[in-house]
Amino acid sequence: MTATSRVGALIEDRVSHNAALPDEDFSGTEWWQVNEHEELVFALVPNTVKRIGVVWGAYEHVLGIDEHYDELDEDLTAAFCQEHPFMAQARGGEMPEINWQDFVTFGALFGCRHRDCVAWYWKVFFMMERRGLHT
Repeated sequence: MTATSRVGALIEDRVSHNAALPDEDFSGTEWWQVNEHEELVFALVPNTVKRIGVVWGAYEHVLGIDEHYDELDEDLTAAFCQEHPFMAQARGGEMPEINWQDFVTFGALFGCRHRDCVAWYWKVFFMMERRGLHT
């Protein structure tokens, strides 16, 4: 089993869990939710958010920015980065690099559409900007 398929299985477990939750759980102001303005501007609906939020969490975890997955240990992350050098490059250095192009590529590995990945990237970017978390 490849590292990509192992990461994909972790993602699918969480997506399946999210699918059983009511749409209202994905409406709000947290990074993994959308509010009415974000739904309008980015055309992100709860059904999309239930997957893309999980994939974003895995993306941040592989980059070493946040730890959303206990199961995604250092060995699995290293193996994944070996299979996908663009992630190893983004992960390298003192500060990992988040960019929409890499997220589109990462998201495509796990069933996310290009337009949804771009929308999610900018939704999170502007949310962080509003919270004063970008430098």
